Order: sequence, then structure tokens, then C-alpha cells
Amino acid sequence: MAEQDNTQQQAGAQPAAAQQPQQQQQRQPRQARPCPRDCTMCGYQQHAFCAARMSFQMFEVMNAVIQRLDIQSQRMAALEERVAAIQSSEAEFSSPLPVEGDLFSEQA
Repeated sequence: MAEQDNTQQQAGAQPAAAQQPQQQQQRQPRQARPCPRDCTMCGYQQHAFCAARMSFQMFEVMNAVIQRLDIQSQRMAALEERVAAIQSSEAEFSSPLPVEGDLFSEQA
């Protein structure tokens, strides 16, 4: 009876021991293979992965571009206000109000 228990324990211990290396292999990150720069060399799963990754990267790039454009448009609006103020002050200098004649007359 004791021999049967020992053999059952050993038999039960082997599958658990055999599963540990497989689990360790699954936990290790896969090493990325370099992109061959030729999509015909890759399978459809790799195509889908690359397309998703490139789309995600483009999303980040587009967000950065949009933020920069927003900043530039704010700066342009501020410059337009300053130019308008300068032009209105130049218009006052180029066409002053007419001088009233009675201020300089010698009627005293």
C-alpha cells in the first residue's frame, strides 16, 4: 500500500515539474525580430500587428501636430491684434483731425 502511494505521488509530481518549465517559457517575453522592411516576407498576423502599431503611433503624432497648430493659431491671433492696433495708430498719425481755424486767429 505504501508503495502505491509513493508511485502515485511520484507520478503526480512529474507532470507538475514538467509544467513549470513550460510556464517559465511562456512568462519570458518574446524577443522581437527585426522588421525586414518587406511586408511580403511576413504573414497576415504580422501585417495586422504592424498596421495597428503604425496607426497607434500616427495617433500620437497627429495629437502632437494638432497641439502645435493650436499654439500657432493662438500666436497668430495675438499678432493680428497687435498689427491691427499698430495700423489704427498709424491711421491717426497719417490723417490728423483738422485744425480749427478760430484757435489761431488774431482777434484779440
